Amino acid sequence: AAGLGSPIPGTLTVGSVTAEPFPLFVVSTAPDYPGVATVVTITVNTTSGLPNGGVVVVSLPAFFTVSQNASNVVMKLSVSDSPLPSAQYTASSVSGTVVKFTTAFGADIYSGNLAVLQLLRGVTTPPTCYTLNNWLWGLQFYSAGETTMYNYGVVHSATCQGQQWVPVSTPPQIAYPKPSLWTLENTPLVLPYPIKITSNVRATDILTLSLSVVVPGAALLLWPPTEPWAQALTYAVGNATTPSSSIRANGTLFQINYALANLKYIPPPLYYGSDTLTVSVDNNGMCCDLHQYVTTATLPVYVIGVNHAPTLNFTRSPTPAVIPEGATAWFALAVADVDVGPLNLGVNLTVVPPEGNLAFPMPSTALNCTGNATFQSCVGNVTALNRFFSNVTYTAAAFSAGSVQFVAMVEDFGHSPVQRNPMNGTVPLLPEVNFTDSTNLVSNQSSVLLQIVIPSGPPNMTLTLPVNLTTQQETALSFSVVNVSCGRKPLYVVALEASVVSPASGAGAVNLTAAPLLYSGFYFNNASGFRATTQCVLVPQLTLVFTPEVGWAGTVTLNITLLDIASTRTTVMAQQDMSITVWRPLEPPTITVTSTGVLSFGLGEWEPISVAMNNPDRSAPLTLTISSTLGLAIANLTDGLTVLQGDPVTGSSILVLSGNLSTLQAALQGLAYRSNLSDCDPICHINNRIYHTDVLVLNLSSTVGFSLANATLYITAEIYKTCEEYISTHPAFCGCYFRAGTTTLNLGERWMRLPTDFPSTVLLDNTSFSGPTNIAQGCCIEVTPTDRDLWLTRVGHMGLCTPDQV
Repeated sequence: AAGLGSPIPGTLTVGSVTAEPFPLFVVSTAPDYPGVATVVTITVNTTSGLPNGGVVVVSLPAFFTVSQNASNVVMKLSVSDSPLPSAQYTASSVSGTVVKFTTAFGADIYSGNLAVLQLLRGVTTPPTCYTLNNWLWGLQFYSAGETTMYNYGVVHSATCQGQQWVPVSTPPQIAYPKPSLWTLENTPLVLPYPIKITSNVRATDILTLSLSVVVPGAALLLWPPTEPWAQALTYAVGNATTPSSSIRANGTLFQINYALANLKYIPPPLYYGSDTLTVSVDNNGMCCDLHQYVTTATLPVYVIGVNHAPTLNFTRSPTPAVIPEGATAWFALAVADVDVGPLNLGVNLTVVPPEGNLAFPMPSTALNCTGNATFQSCVGNVTALNRFFSNVTYTAAAFSAGSVQFVAMVEDFGHSPVQRNPMNGTVPLLPEVNFTDSTNLVSNQSSVLLQIVIPSGPPNMTLTLPVNLTTQQETALSFSVVNVSCGRKPLYVVALEASVVSPASGAGAVNLTAAPLLYSGFYFNNASGFRATTQCVLVPQLTLVFTPEVGWAGTVTLNITLLDIASTRTTVMAQQDMSITVWRPLEPPTITVTSTGVLSFGLGEWEPISVAMNNPDRSAPLTLTISSTLGLAIANLTDGLTVLQGDPVTGSSILVLSGNLSTLQAALQGLAYRSNLSDCDPICHINNRIYHTDVLVLNLSSTVGFSLANATLYITAEIYKTCEEYISTHPAFCGCYFRAGTTTLNLGERWMRLPTDFPSTVLLDNTSFSGPTNIAQGCCIEVTPTDRDLWLTRVGHMGLCTPDQV
């Protein structure tokens, strides 16, 4: 351990995971002269005690002499706060300087008691005191048989001829967890782990720290104190704020480790390769035996080269800066790259917008160039590129005005002399240094402007109009000119004129609804067209509106003209016709059931249905679908009628018929409906009326299934409103009975005979019953034939229910 002298050789087991150290462990010898028999006194305080029959193991320093005859080694054991007397034991075994005693104290030594052990006989001090610094004493308490260790202790103690042991000064230690450091070119590195200095000096002793690097231009910077309690180092070389290639500073061990916690290494600009960080610590002889030690360690630093972006600049702006249309200007640009060497760069030059012509008078030797009139791309080394782009000419296009921009960029394709591990594989422990930087770097785009003045005279203009425009009869149509070519004179003042040229009259008019972009005083609408004055570039922003005459349909031809009105006489610059089709919409077909209300009739009867249908386009094929839920429908089977589903002669719940208007009208003249319910008298007819309601639906659609018209008719089968009506056709039954629940008659349900004056609708319309309600005419099965005959002859029993008023 630091401060305790040189390491003591050998191995000594002093404890176990279940044992605890002695809180108090003191050793003394008397006499303490060298080379004499001595009494060793050991005083300890236990935490677990020592049981009767326990084992005491004493380890003496290796320099003492111990009799190897166990009977010659005697130990006296005394315990404070114990009524037991002292006891003496001879050693149970001796091995070198390790002595064991088995106790028989008569009782346990309890935790917390102070025990005094004296080796009275068998121990001789070393012949000299020179080994005093390495005297190490050990003591262990075990249970009987040494199965469990209770307490243990190790102490560096005792005197020799009145002398105390003196710590020996040891060299400082310099530690770093990695074998080397690395960083990228032009990238300062804060060490990812701190360099740790250890020494056995005192906390207030002053040490000297020296740091240096080898590569010229490389620098180091220690971490200045950032906490109020951290004191700065005293610098002899360098300082705390300016990076330096060499630093020497004085401070305590804590101050030095604090400053090294964030040591920064700064490589030289554009440098890649290896460097060496040298760290030296001098303890200045400040500790222990005052021996001065200087420890030096070196740490390799690897700087990995990276690819640098090329640069591009226009070395001459376009000259002259303003030219008329068709004139020529020239400019120059140059590229550079600090690390591309003889390898290639790529340069792209673009004219925005793509008009005019580039030319390159200088030769393109050693270059690979492609392009067109407004774009050039060349690949080659820096010298050839700079020669080629040192004179670039540009000729403006005819009829152009405004400005053009020359945009240039350069890329290095990842070319750089540093395309491998710069250490040449000499760093096998650092795989991250095996790094190839071949990133394709592109410079920021650079551009310059060239102004082109507006030429004299009108531009050559063209216009593009929309095609295939249609609108519904009596519906206005808005549109705009699709495109107008103004050359390079977008602000040239023109007149836009539009008129209806065919038919000559009656078709409608084309006008401007609003003209916010027009010059005042140069705009009018008339019966067939308009004229408006504006700038050429604004023509497509104008909204034209064609309004057809009421009731007119057909194709109208419009004439759109651009006029030059800047000269003394008006000149047509561009002219084109366009057409608009005005279509008359078809009126949708209609289908109407002329039978009004709810049809009501008895079972088994065909009821005629009157239907009216109309469609102005009588030639278009139509599909008619007739459907019902509870009944059947029939229709006339006429010439030209196609039956797609069902039987119109015998009747079907769904009929699908196809034909034109007149054919379907003829078929519908025989439309009739009949209920398809079975005759289930007596309880089906006098019942909940919703049970016998049906819906007849007629749907008229196009042949592709698009629905055009619908009609619906509600049909109700006849019910007998009173029992008297039913008895008149069914005389074999006795009277009216009521039942609530399911329609299935079983022994668990009973019919209730109604009073003669009871209205049946009160029960039929009641919604509080859990199931359907029924009123039936008949005689209860419990009624005897005699009683039934009697009731039939009595006045008033023939009609048991009052008439249904609903």
